[in-house]
Amino acid sequence: MSDLTPAKLQELESALLLRRQELQARIDPQLHRSDESDELVLTEQKVADDNAVIADVLNDTDLAELELDLAVLVEIDAALGRIKAGTYGICTACEEAIPLARLQAMPSAHFCIGCQAKSEERQGFPHSASL
Repeated sequence: MSDLTPAKLQELESALLLRRQELQARIDPQLHRSDESDELVLTEQKVADDNAVIADVLNDTDLAELELDLAVLVEIDAALGRIKAGTYGICTACEEAIPLARLQAMPSAHFCIGCQAKSEERQGFPHSASL
């Protein structure tokens, strides 16, 4: 039995929506830095032509951050979809209730702690999962 009350569900949904809004506000400017519609300029920093290596590193860093933000955005959207479907708070692997403490710590969680640990082991992460 889940201890996820309607009030707690609303609180978690609000947290997800707020985080989504924050990420979107950070992502949008990164994708629209150039005046050219078909050009993606990631780094805001001006780099002299002879420092192409530095420019590459800055662009790679910006791209990695953008990819991470987009991945988190996908997880948030999936969690919001589970809320609408009525399956939020249920592990997508074993269908057991995800503890409220885990959802509060990570509102986009879709695995219970045990299934998260198994998933990480399959991916090569040797540590044990917690919240």
